[in-house]
Amino acid sequence: MNGKLSMVLALVSVLVLGLGTVAVAGTTSVKTKVKLTSGGPGGAEGKVTSKEPKCIRKRKVTLTNVTGPSKIIGTDKTDAHGRFNVVAPLTAGDYRASVAAKRVGDLECKFAISATVHF
Repeated sequence: MNGKLSMVLALVSVLVLGLGTVAVAGTTSVKTKVKLTSGGPGGAEGKVTSKEPKCIRKRKVTLTNVTGPSKIIGTDKTDAHGRFNVVAPLTAGDYRASVAAKRVGDLECKFAISATVHF
């Protein structure tokens, strides 16, 4: 009985691992870019771009001050065209925007970080 149980468990493990691989293999990874376009005392604006329109809408963007220890300033969600506007008081310094990875159906929209920009 112990041998049969071991064989059943081994078979179940193989099936579970195999199905997990099929699910991952069925996704398409899509590159995303994020760019800070302007900033000032009231906040920062930018745009998320991708070859796949589904990877542009409703993406969470985080604005971080990277002068000294990194500090998250605020977040926003992109509009249908990939634009975002983080409204928060900014002091002179270096900033980066990052966009979180997002799964949309069979697409895996990748995480991205902008170049550092001084405002």
